Amino acid sequence: MAPKSDKPRREHKYEYSPVTFSIETKGDIATPLIRRGTPLPSKRNQVFSTAKDNQQSVEINILLGERPLAKHNISIGKCLLKDIAPAKSGQPEIRVTFDVNKSCDLKVQALDTKSGRTIDAAFQSSQIKFTNALVQKLVSDAQQNEVRDDAELAIAEANLQVQADQDKNTVTPRTRKMEQLMAALGTALMEGAPLIEKTRELRFFLADDSTPSLPYGGFGDIFQTFFPSMSPVKQTKPFTQQSASQSQLHKPKESATPVSTPQTHTTALIQNFLEQVSPDLETKRSGAWQALESATQDGPAQAAYSMRELLSQLLDTLAPEADIQKAPWYKKPQKDPPVTRAMRIRYAMTGTSDVESESTLSLTNGMCEAVNSMYSKLSAQTHSQTRLKISEVRMYLNACEAIIGLIATVHKP
Repeated sequence: MAPKSDKPRREHKYEYSPVTFSIETKGDIATPLIRRGTPLPSKRNQVFSTAKDNQQSVEINILLGERPLAKHNISIGKCLLKDIAPAKSGQPEIRVTFDVNKSCDLKVQALDTKSGRTIDAAFQSSQIKFTNALVQKLVSDAQQNEVRDDAELAIAEANLQVQADQDKNTVTPRTRKMEQLMAALGTALMEGAPLIEKTRELRFFLADDSTPSLPYGGFGDIFQTFFPSMSPVKQTKPFTQQSASQSQLHKPKESATPVSTPQTHTTALIQNFLEQVSPDLETKRSGAWQALESATQDGPAQAAYSMRELLSQLLDTLAPEADIQKAPWYKKPQKDPPVTRAMRIRYAMTGTSDVESESTLSLTNGMCEAVNSMYSKLSAQTHSQTRLKISEVRMYLNACEAIIGLIATVHKP
């Protein structure tokens, strides 16, 4: 019998994250950081703050798994942000960077964005052995419990809204109706009754507190038609196609489960693209969605403004005005005209090339007009102190991400 080799076993390398890395957020919800199917190595930035005045530490529970509630995933460790400067609750801004390499090892770093000071981010790993068997179990558990998990997530999200209303002493008939729908769905969970219809009813109630409308002319469906994978209701094919020889463990699972924010594989493409351009852009993107779902009065307005700033900054970076005016396809009139958003998008995609088809140009122009129209209406509502509809702001954020996804798909650096 040959003697055992003293050489260490070679670590398995992954081209794509085989599972999802998440963090536990309020309400026991698992908020994804790096999704299954994301190219590795990959980094994600998340901004954290304090919940109490003069709080000097924040603990982050880091999870591994595909299920939407933290309790159903595996905790791979706790990260403790220490020595945070005393301040009022919500004022500190600690940007935490989560870095996963091709061996699926996680490193955590933290920075105080206001002072530029490095924050001690002590990550205590639970030494989970990362194996294919573990990956298969996590993926299989998510597949087998998909309907039940979606129901539990809907209840958790609704409970956060109810709690927010109670904390602000703004309990309304809508709050009471939400409590009734939560109770009905909870009873169905305990009794093993059908869940899909009750879950859908609660989700539709969560998504909008009024009759759904398409107030932006004929552009209501243009973004889902062009970029169906950005739809918040239905997921389509993953953003990257892998060779048939690669393991099924690396392939993201398709799902038609309704969700309240875009939980698609195109999002991973957009995250990677924005972080390559500037980490601040991805922070703004995730911050916009967090503001929308924050249940605060100014949240929707902040979300719309953050996404507009993100899109403007991205286009300024990829398509400077001087470069556009030097492009062969740019025909400068007698008077200096403004460089439109559509021009910037075209340059960001094709540079000086004329290869972009007329149909794509027409669609790009239409998308830009719709986004501008959306923002103008939202801005007018903000200035008139009219409460913004969550559904309208969500449509605007989706539309902007569709444009970013278009650029990310064909941008040639």
